[in-house]
Amino acid sequence: MVDLALGSAGAPAPLPKPSVLIIDQDDATRAATIAALKGITPEAKILEATSIKEAMPKTKNQKFDLLIADTRVEPLAGNGVISFIAKIAPENMPGGIYVISATVDDFELMTDLPTAVLHGFPLQPKVLEKNFRELFKIPEPPKPKPQAAKGGFDIEFVNPFLTATLDIVKVFAKTDSKREGLYVKQPGQPSGDISGVMVIDSDTYKGSFSVSFQESCFCAIASTMLAKTVTGIDEKNQDVASEICNQIMGIAKKPLNDLGHVIRQKVPSVTVGRGHSVKHDAAGACVAVTFSTDSGKFQIEVVLVPVG
Repeated sequence: MVDLALGSAGAPAPLPKPSVLIIDQDDATRAATIAALKGITPEAKILEATSIKEAMPKTKNQKFDLLIADTRVEPLAGNGVISFIAKIAPENMPGGIYVISATVDDFELMTDLPTAVLHGFPLQPKVLEKNFRELFKIPEPPKPKPQAAKGGFDIEFVNPFLTATLDIVKVFAKTDSKREGLYVKQPGQPSGDISGVMVIDSDTYKGSFSVSFQESCFCAIASTMLAKTVTGIDEKNQDVASEICNQIMGIAKKPLNDLGHVIRQKVPSVTVGRGHSVKHDAAGACVAVTFSTDSGKFQIEVVLVPVG
């Protein structure tokens, strides 16, 4: 059985030491599988078998925490590896079973081995790692904290905001956007007629982003979002700019969190006024990207200040 010795309070839990049997006649596949498992938990106790005949005494004398078997293994007395596994004594039936096959389907496997997990051939290391971690409750290793770019402008950090904004405009304005320019915005330069502004709060950067619309572009988006014709900016539809900000952040923060930035959602604000200039609280360079659509123009602004 898997060794799950407890560590001291507050210390990281020790990695389990599962017993694993790999049945595979292909040396390269066995080696790759062992390397993948050892990379997750180096003290895993792994035995190998190149045939069903070689695996039989191992499964009679020990209950493995995990059995990984390739259906390409040569049958024994007309029985393939799935039939062999199904006949293992109940007291020695492995806690987890992974079957590697390019020919067996889920229905066939479920019929003979209802608790088994089917892996396609060739075996995908990332899929194997995910299933292995879930089976033995091994958490993902911590991601290294990303480093802030010098000067505060980080295209990898900014791109998810741009992509999310373009996707939202395409869905709600029902038009594609064409980039017109990228520049460092100076205080007082116009942003648009209505803007949604949101603070950026992450472990890597502080700052803010805004999306500003010409009235015609905003009306096209608001008409779709509110399911009624909007012909001008007023108090009844200004919240659409805030909702757009929320949606942009909701879409952008997933890839940013995946990179280790740890984004914390904030409440957006709205600024209204023809040709107004958004004032960003963060003291850094404001990078602006302008776009045009069939319905009018909009502008994205981002200010990033590295943390620490």
